[in-house]
Amino acid sequence: MKQAQPNCLGAEIETMTAAQSAQIKEEARALAAAHTSQAEADPVTVAGGAMDRRGIPLLRLILSLAALIIIYVDPSGPDRHVAFTYSTLALYVLYSAAAYIAVYARGLTLAKRAAHWIDTAWHTLLVSLSSGTNSLFFFFYFFDILVASFRRGAAEGFRVAVVATVLFASAGYAFPQAHSVELNHVFLRPVYLLVFGSMIACWGGLENRLKRRLALLKEATVPSNPRFGVHQTITSALDKLRDFYDAETCLLVIADGADGEHWLYQTRRGDARGQNPERCAPEMAAVLLRPPFSLAMLVERRSVLRPLVPSVYIQDVVTGGTLRELPESARLVVSALDADSVATVPLRYHHEAVGRLYVTGRARTFDISDLDFLSHAMHATLRVADNVRLIDRLASEAAEHERKRIARSIHDTVIQPYIGLQLGLGSVLHRLKEGDRLVETDVGRLLSVIDAEVHRLRHYVADLKGMPDERIAFMPAITRLARQFTELTGIDVNVDGPANLALSDRLGAELFEMTAEALSNVRRHTGAHRAEVVVRRTDHAIALRVENDAGGEVQPFDPRSLGEHAHALGGSLDIHRSAGTTAVVISIPL
Repeated sequence: MKQAQPNCLGAEIETMTAAQSAQIKEEARALAAAHTSQAEADPVTVAGGAMDRRGIPLLRLILSLAALIIIYVDPSGPDRHVAFTYSTLALYVLYSAAAYIAVYARGLTLAKRAAHWIDTAWHTLLVSLSSGTNSLFFFFYFFDILVASFRRGAAEGFRVAVVATVLFASAGYAFPQAHSVELNHVFLRPVYLLVFGSMIACWGGLENRLKRRLALLKEATVPSNPRFGVHQTITSALDKLRDFYDAETCLLVIADGADGEHWLYQTRRGDARGQNPERCAPEMAAVLLRPPFSLAMLVERRSVLRPLVPSVYIQDVVTGGTLRELPESARLVVSALDADSVATVPLRYHHEAVGRLYVTGRARTFDISDLDFLSHAMHATLRVADNVRLIDRLASEAAEHERKRIARSIHDTVIQPYIGLQLGLGSVLHRLKEGDRLVETDVGRLLSVIDAEVHRLRHYVADLKGMPDERIAFMPAITRLARQFTELTGIDVNVDGPANLALSDRLGAELFEMTAEALSNVRRHTGAHRAEVVVRRTDHAIALRVENDAGGEVQPFDPRSLGEHAHALGGSLDIHRSAGTTAVVISIPL
């Protein structure tokens, strides 16, 4: 019983450790996702979001407190219904404090569209209870317009400006001052509120629109997954562009630089994903590309006064001029698209006209500035697509290069040694046929060759699995190779080079294989009894020289595999022949 307790305790500890380990892994994944989201977030958007969540409630609280303190210090402000004004303002301070505490402590916020309308109601009540059009609470309306325009855009800010002007003027006329009426306050302040409120709405809407455009450009320049290729990159960008404008369709016709044909990309409202691109028929491409490539056009159908006559704005992107009449070449395309609003821009890339983009939507979907933005967005998309195409080509070339390298390595590491084994086994078989039974020495030598080749194959497989790039002692490896070569072939090999030469694992392995192949060529193509391997290193290159003596007849040969090896490393191969001597010189830049 006493021995069982530690085992149970150990099992419990082990179970708890596994649970804790799972929890730690889950927390690590959540932390990594948070860091990734934070790294990808736009700084302007992050700062604007923080101001939107906490800054506006804090400013509302400061504004209401300041107003309460001011009228307490200088009670000449509200000249009627003083008690009600103080009470209403105190309630507004409490409302502002509650809203700020809810955001700061609980993370709760009012609906963005309701908040500024609630503030407008509070401020109208304060104006009605105090001095009407002379009320100091008149300036509170500008806070409402600022919040609406920077949160919801120019249209919402302009609506708040108009409603605030009407409410302010109505309150002033319905509850005039009892003593005197200042005409400049009665007439000028509503006009002042409307004009400056409209200006604030335009600026706030512009800032809001620029932030959204910046976010869209950032999304367009970061492909979701480059492995999906160019077509998916462009289709994804068109989907994001259509969602940005809440448009009906996005249509892109673009020339493919590979074969000169045109591709047609389409995304439509309601599609979960964009349609697969298809090759555009020459007739359709001719129609869609008929408008002049120098013109960006915005065509909007009028719906009240002249429903059949479109409103046209045409910008010449080359000269910067504007036109107001739709060219005949564009009328057919606009009529075929049959949309209330059409924005189309030409696409130029590397100073060449490559296609045209069409975006269709409801009336007032676009404005004039959208033409420039569409051009910038699609130019950024084409740059990303070009990079994806380049990455894909580089990956294909790298794979092809690696296949060739493996083929060369198999040729040098596997095939050539087994040719020697084939010759050795043929010699043993020939001796057995002649009745020579004393072949144990030859068989033992062949077995040692097999062991050496198995060791080399294991090293090669380990290298393919991705061994780390370490520094290896190159000359000792070459010396061992020369000694084994001498034992197997009887050809005496002299090695000359710096004893402390250290190379990277990859370069050392490549030079080792090239030395082995060069020595193998000496055995197979010459009758030499001696060979020399000379290694020299300078500041910019390493040179490998393999030379045999003049003994025996030299068969003509072309070391093609050696040349491919050298060129793959950015080097060169030279062959020097003289008086029966052959020297193979390999130079690799460092």
